[in-house]
Amino acid sequence: MHRLESVQALRGVAVLFVVLSHVGFINFGAFGVDLFFCISGFIMMYITQKSTDNFFYKRVIRIIPLYWAMTISTFILVSFKPSLLNSTSSELSHLIKSIAFIPFDKNGLIEPLLGPGWTLNYEMYFYLIFYLSLKISFEYRGYITSSIFGILALVGLFYDGDLIWGFYTDPIILEFTFGILAFYILKSKVKFNKITSIFIIFFVLFICIFTRIKPLPDLRFLIWGVPMLVFFILFVMNDYHFYSRGLLEKIGNASYSIYLTHLFIILGFDRLLSPMQSLSLSSLLLSMVAVTSSIIFGYFVYKWFEVPVHRYFAVRVKN
Repeated sequence: MHRLESVQALRGVAVLFVVLSHVGFINFGAFGVDLFFCISGFIMMYITQKSTDNFFYKRVIRIIPLYWAMTISTFILVSFKPSLLNSTSSELSHLIKSIAFIPFDKNGLIEPLLGPGWTLNYEMYFYLIFYLSLKISFEYRGYITSSIFGILALVGLFYDGDLIWGFYTDPIILEFTFGILAFYILKSKVKFNKITSIFIIFFVLFICIFTRIKPLPDLRFLIWGVPMLVFFILFVMNDYHFYSRGLLEKIGNASYSIYLTHLFIILGFDRLLSPMQSLSLSSLLLSMVAVTSSIIFGYFVYKWFEVPVHRYFAVRVKN
């Protein structure tokens, strides 16, 4: 099986696309989220090959501590300074729903208090379904999870239901099954040479960029999810580990912290540096400073909060 260093590098790629998109440097980086979902599907299959002990607990301590800390910080921030985050309110019900991973309408947006947290609603949903599939059958865990998500997405196309039903039956959930499919493909003997792989990777990235510039019907799981599946498989298949030993691997390791904190840094730069734009400073330069600062800040959060807290709870489960 292929080494996980390439997967960590892809996490770095994914979070960089998201940050670059939010800073306004590019307008097509949102497909970094689709890549994250594909990676999650693959990783869950990969890490459960040898052991499924305390699977759900391990996922909870990986996701919840930092997310809850950032969500509560957001709530406190908007309680004292509502103008800082115009689309976010300090309603207690919103805080409760956010930390409970319950979708709600936030001024027209279906997202929690911490904006990027909408993806974590899907992540926790996937972990729960995958955990139940493990309990049913270890050997067929991937097939069971994929079947459940496939049925839910299909039913969701024909029955709208309420907001929560619509959220959790959105076809975007199929992107987790793409990662499961990637696991089975990469475990097989299928192989493409590197030249062909690089050509296909650039082709699928072009498709993602083109569909962002010239929007197609809202079938995100097809127009972004499928290209990210192909991108993921070819990147990992060819073990592009020469990237992962350097900066991209470090960014990939800290990608979760970067993802949850970067909007605060970007917002801070937007408010502090907006007067400086009248001095004709390059918007490109400001964007790069904001991106770099977001990555550095997220990395420190990873080193000084995410890792120690995760280690603390991980030791408890061993004992």
